[in-house]
Amino acid sequence: MAFPRPGMCKGRQACFFQVMKKEVPNTIDNAKTLFIAEPDGVFDVIERDGRKVEIVFVAICQYEPGEGYYLFGCDKNFNAHTDFYYDELENALEDAKRVYDLEHISWRQWLPQ
Repeated sequence: MAFPRPGMCKGRQACFFQVMKKEVPNTIDNAKTLFIAEPDGVFDVIERDGRKVEIVFVAICQYEPGEGYYLFGCDKNFNAHTDFYYDELENALEDAKRVYDLEHISWRQWLPQ
């Protein structure tokens, strides 16, 4: 991942989201990306098909308007490895803290580029 040159942004989060604007997909698993978050390390490490996968990003996505929301746990390439369904957006945003055992998650609303 290429980072902006020094002086182009202020702070790790600002730089991260400048870079992400070019790299976050507008859809994950064919669902529209609505919110995205990244921790200082990893959210979780899961085992899938006999190999360890780091959950590096979490995203709130929606397949169709009015049809609920999904909390996706994604690897560094935004491949969804976990998903949880919620009827309400607020429930998805809030429950992510329980799922990943965190006190706070810094969500960023994703606006398609």
